[in-house]
Formats: sequence, C-alpha cells, structure tokens
Amino acid sequence: MTDVVIHRVTGLDFKVEPWDWPFARERQADIAAHFKERQRAIPALFNGRVLLGRDPVFAAGQLRASYFETDFANLLAWRDWGFPDRSVFNGFGMGALRTADGAFVLGVMGGQTANAGRIYFPAGTPDPEDVNDGSLDIAANVAREVEEETGLSPSDYQAGAHWDCVVTGASIAMMRVLDVGSEGAATPHRGQSRHAGRAGTFRDPAGSLEGRSDGDDAALRHRLSRSAIRRQRSLTPMNKPRLLAAELDPFVSPFRVDGAERFHLKSHKTKAKGGLDKEQGEAIIEQNRKRLADFQEKLYAQDRWSLLVIFQGMDASGKDSAIKSIFEGVNPQGCEVTSFKQPTSKELDHDFMWRSFLALPERGRIGIFNRSYYEECLVTRVHPELLKAEKLPPKLITKNIWRERFEDISAFERYLTRNGTVILKFFLNISKEEQRERFLDRLEEPAKNWKFSMNDVTERARWQRYQAVYQGILRHTSTPFAPWYVVPADHKWFARVVIGSAIVATLESLDLHFPRTDPASLKEFKAVRKALEAEGKGRKK
Repeated sequence: MTDVVIHRVTGLDFKVEPWDWPFARERQADIAAHFKERQRAIPALFNGRVLLGRDPVFAAGQLRASYFETDFANLLAWRDWGFPDRSVFNGFGMGALRTADGAFVLGVMGGQTANAGRIYFPAGTPDPEDVNDGSLDIAANVAREVEEETGLSPSDYQAGAHWDCVVTGASIAMMRVLDVGSEGAATPHRGQSRHAGRAGTFRDPAGSLEGRSDGDDAALRHRLSRSAIRRQRSLTPMNKPRLLAAELDPFVSPFRVDGAERFHLKSHKTKAKGGLDKEQGEAIIEQNRKRLADFQEKLYAQDRWSLLVIFQGMDASGKDSAIKSIFEGVNPQGCEVTSFKQPTSKELDHDFMWRSFLALPERGRIGIFNRSYYEECLVTRVHPELLKAEKLPPKLITKNIWRERFEDISAFERYLTRNGTVILKFFLNISKEEQRERFLDRLEEPAKNWKFSMNDVTERARWQRYQAVYQGILRHTSTPFAPWYVVPADHKWFARVVIGSAIVATLESLDLHFPRTDPASLKEFKAVRKALEAEGKGRKK
C-alpha cells in the first residue's frame, strides 16, 4: 500500500507556468488511442484542459508548487497507466461538507464521468477557469465544485482556516472542512450537478474538527483522508477490489472489440507486450490467478451468474496452454473445459449450435470453450464442402448463410447474457512466422510430437483465407454484450496477461460476494456451536 502523509497548512501558493510535458509529447499517439477507447465506453467524456502540478514543497505552514496546463486525455492516460511520470502530481481541492449534527456529505459520481459510481467529497481536478493573475486558486476551485455538485454556495457554509493535504502516490488532495450553517441547509440540491449522481452522509462521532489538537483529531483526519485516497486510486469506500478495473485496464481496453468501429485484423499487432517485460508479466499472471480463484469461489457460492469464456485462434496460437496457465488453482468443481473437435454424426444430425448449448455453464460456474460454435463459420466457410455433412435442406444453403449464422450467433449470445451468462471471447492473434516456429518446436521436442498433425501444415497453406474469415467473424459478432478481445499471442506470457486481466476485471464488475446469513440462521448457529462445544467438553477426561 502506498504510504500516506497528511500535512496541515494555512496557505497555498501555486504559480501557473507553461511547460512541455515529455510524457504527453512522447506518447501522443498512444494517449489519443486510449482516450478514444475510453470515450467509446463513456461517450460524454470530454477532452478539456486541466492543470497538473510539479515540485511541491511544504514549508512554514504553506504548500508551494508549480502548475501547468495539459489535456484531460493526458491526465487520464497517466492515471490509468499507473502514473509512469512521478515528477508530476495531481493536486486537487476537496470540500468536506459537514452538517450541524456532525454528518459529512459525499456524492456518487454520475455515469457520464470517468469515475462513474465512485464516492467522493465534492472535488475536481483544477482547470484554467481556476487561474487568477497567473496563480491557481484552489479555494475558488473547491467553491465551484461544491456549487456544481451540491447547489450550495459559499454563503451556505463556513470554510475552515486550514487545509489538510493528503499526499499519497502521485496525488495531493487538499481538503478543507466546510461547516454548513444549519442542518436543513446540509442536503444538496440534487439534479444540478454535472458530476454527482446521488448524495450520502457519514457522521463525525468525535465532534468538531476545528479547534482540536493535531493529536485529538488525528483519527478523524485519517477518515477524511481516505476519501482523497479513494479518489486517486479509484476505490469505493466499501469495496477495495474496485482498484482492479483501473489497474488492469491498460491490458484490457486496447484489445477489446465491441463493434463500435469497423474492425480490421491487420491493425492489431501480434507482438505487443504492453510496456512490460516477461518478469513483470509473470507477476501479473500470478496475481490474476489468485484473484480469479477468489472470484470463482464467490461466483459459485452466490449461484446467480455464470461465465462463458471462448477461445479461438489458429493452430499453435496457444489456446490449450493459456487455459492451463490462467485457470491454474481454480476449483475444478466450478469450472469445466469443453474442447470442440470435428462434429460427430450425432452432432451433425442437429443444428450447428446444439452441441455448444449442451456444454453451457450452469449458474455459479465458469464454462471454457476451446474452440466453439464459431468453427461453423470458420472451418466450414474455408471448406464449404463441409456444409454437405450438416444435412441442411439445399434451399437453405444460399449466399446469405454466413450472414445468417452471424445473426443467429449474436441473437444466441444476447439471449444468454439476458439470462445471466457473461460472455468473453478471445481471439489469439498469432503471426504466421511465430506459428512456423511453434510447429518446428513441436517437431523437435519428443514431448510435443503428439501435438503435431500433417493437417496443420495443410491448413497453414490457407493462412490468408483463414485471416480473412476471422476478420469477418469478429467484424459481425463483436457486440457490447459479448465483446471479442484480439489478444497479441506471439508472446504467450503477454497473451495470458491480457486474458487473465479481462476475466478478472469482468468478474470484479459483477459485485460477487458470499451469501449473507440471515439473523435467524446466525441465532441457530450460535446454539449449534454451544451444543458442539459442550459435546467436546463432555468427552474430555
């Protein structure tokens, strides 16, 4: 956990000066792509101008620093990518609204923001509107944010004489207690905010923060500081794992395809490593294994959702090894892998989705498809003669059959998601050269000889055709409710980082938890515990 330091100051001195931020300049293209991806998920996201700080100094009861203007897209990428440039900090004001009865007012961020659903005091990263005569006015920034988010103006509250500056990682939250004059005035006027969703309170049992010694109010100051820490770390107060979404996003969002734009397979690299080396990647893989095991146990216990994970890819793209690695440590009682081979005669006597339907995961389970119903739009399209084996009425085999199958698959996936099955689809995107090297590896290592088939070489000759068909599949079946992830697969370890991160982030979003025991059962448990303990004592000699 990042160390937290709290400084109490009475003055803030921030000069605003032009500065060419190397991070923003050198990674301009990556930042633009990242913001485009975020905007796809949150269309209302606006790339305005904001202010970030440099060279903070606490001295003589004051905080001094320099600030510079930059695009919000730069700040968002810097935050989402783990604050790679530590010479910069995000310094923002927070108004800790306190009512006459000691309750603090917080708000839930609206769905149109970059921090939707998270809970903070009124706050916001400063922007050029907060600059006056070349200096940043944090007090004015706080007043503006409070009014925008609650409807309260400075005449409705008394601002404290000092600021509690919470320093954590790459952020400094400058918090000031704002005492509302009366209990009735404490309730925000909802519906006026461009940021907030709804308001809530927590109470200060220790009484007034003002007028207390540093030692006496340390505990309360710590409680207030937690709101600032959550703002920078993207945590909700009661759910620490919410950090995972931001932490894993650099390994998820760039590879997600949900149909918002026309898909081109060639625009997706096969050798990407996400800025990681193999050692860093292996550490993330291990962390994701533990997270997945924890989420799977809760998924099983809650018995409401199910997860369907689909793997597709060319021969030797790493499907088998990815499944083995990512799901290592998951309880096999709640997880089942189905490998779809060439259809049997019985399967061919049914519709092309039938065998997949039989293998769908029950509630509380994870189902893993190693290949899937997509083979009937892939291999069958590359080899149209295989349609004859499906015994379809001739008049149904038209030039529209592939479009119709795409429509049927999307309808099927929508049906599943509407009934509680979350679908994640991974296309392991391998280069032809990497496939060649892996085939050679299978030939040279006796322990891998069994994986090689002469048919692999035959199909390799149709590489371009397979790539074109895969592009069509992803182009027509990528949807917001069942997205594809185009996984760079030339480096197996990075493919596992992407797949594991996408699965963990998705499970985290389901708010999984163990079933809560009702009071009546707890009372029964207590009685049973006493009986069992008494039974044990009776056996002792």
